[in-house]
Amino acid sequence: MYQPVFLDGDRNGRADFVKRVDKPSKLGNWSYEVIEAKLARSTKVRAVIQLCHYSLLLSKLQGADPDWMHVVLGGGKLPEKFLASHCLAYFRKIKREFEESFKASQPTYPEPNEHCRVCELVWPM
Repeated sequence: MYQPVFLDGDRNGRADFVKRVDKPSKLGNWSYEVIEAKLARSTKVRAVIQLCHYSLLLSKLQGADPDWMHVVLGGGKLPEKFLASHCLAYFRKIKREFEESFKASQPTYPEPNEHCRVCELVWPM
């Protein structure tokens, strides 16, 4: 399926593809796995995080986590696949930590560092 849209409250996403696999779900005797297409010649971490986000949204729809997540790379490289259970466990952790910090009641502001001089040149106070 090409560019399925996933909606879950204020969370959403649009994967490049999902493929049907022989794994039972609440949809029937099948379920889906996410495939992302990238022009890069190697898989970047941000692509795996993106796959995790889409896979979690897909999990809610089909009532089952996918077994694999896939990346199709540019330059004639072979597709790569990642064991979803390994990636999703870490993604759920960082997602929870992000959401907790986002809800923090105290204001946040970056600590001054050696690059502040660069920002002052670009955005004078």
